[in-house]
Amino acid sequence: MDLLCLRRLLDDGIRPSLVLVEVWSPLMHQCGRLEADAIETRRLSYSDLTRLCQYHRDWRSLYLRWFHERFALYSTYATELLRWGAPWFLGAARGDEYTWRGLDAWGWLEIPTYREVGPLPQRQKRITVAQRMYASMGALSSPLTIRADDEDEPLHALLALCRERQIAVAFMLMPDGFHDLYGPAVREGFEAYLDDVCRRYDVPVLDMRTWLDDDGLFDSVHMTHASASAFSARLQAWDLSRITGSQAVARRLDASPRR
Repeated sequence: MDLLCLRRLLDDGIRPSLVLVEVWSPLMHQCGRLEADAIETRRLSYSDLTRLCQYHRDWRSLYLRWFHERFALYSTYATELLRWGAPWFLGAARGDEYTWRGLDAWGWLEIPTYREVGPLPQRQKRITVAQRMYASMGALSSPLTIRADDEDEPLHALLALCRERQIAVAFMLMPDGFHDLYGPAVREGFEAYLDDVCRRYDVPVLDMRTWLDDDGLFDSVHMTHASASAFSARLQAWDLSRITGSQAVARRLDASPRR
């Protein structure tokens, strides 16, 4: 998805001076072709579609689904059309209305659910669900195993594209509520993989994992609204010219919060 978004910007004539790429150990267990399977086809332009097909397990079915959704617009966008033209018809069953509400001009979506962490019992239940989901993928206990010629190909394509267009790029390690759950093999495998990619593409890493405490995360994964605002303010105050202003940068940059 990061690669598609960067391609969209470049297609529109927008050349960013810096691209920040989030890298998170649990998500690296489902990168590449697994992620390509999960992207909604109705969000794709034809250019997106042709690019995604390179990483999809079954590109023929992807094309068929995309064409069906394009020509059967009512079945694809039924809820959105009813909400726009006949909201009374939906009644109380307006489960995905956050799709449009709370979206600002920068593309940030204010999902009401994430407004605050809520009572402790409910929060603990959400954390348990999130832990079970990622544990079922082996993301908390199994070492990271990626075939460089296959599963992480989109990441390499993104880094190569930035190098070709002379766009500065850096990895971000985001606040993580699972930090105490990773086994030693998980930590070592992720760090080794990250160091290898950083060395090959001369990419620095901004370690921001301590920018928020666990209470700022809704379910160990997603930030609350207040936490997102605080995190954004700290990032805005950080000197990003340390990345864009130099070709030779340290492998790990000190991104500890300044109070």
